[in-house]
Amino acid sequence: MDRMFRVLGFWCLVMGLMFMAGHMNILAGLFYAQAALFIVLGYMRYTERTYMLMFGGYMVLAFIGIVYWSFFQVG
Repeated sequence: MDRMFRVLGFWCLVMGLMFMAGHMNILAGLFYAQAALFIVLGYMRYTERTYMLMFGGYMVLAFIGIVYWSFFQVG
C-alpha cells in the first residue's frame, strides 16, 4: 500500500505540471502539495489499515471541498 501512495504522489505531480503548463498556478500548487504529502506518507511504512484509513479521510475531505466549492463558489 505504501507504493500506491507513492504512485498517487507521482500522478499528482504530473497533474501539477500540466496545470503549471496551462498557467493555472493555484491548482498547480495544490497538486504539488498533495504530491509531497502522498510521497512523504508513502515512505512512512504504516500498516495497510492505517493507509486505508488515511486515504478514506482524504477522500472525505476532498468530497466536502468539492461540494463546498461547487455549491458556494461557482456561479
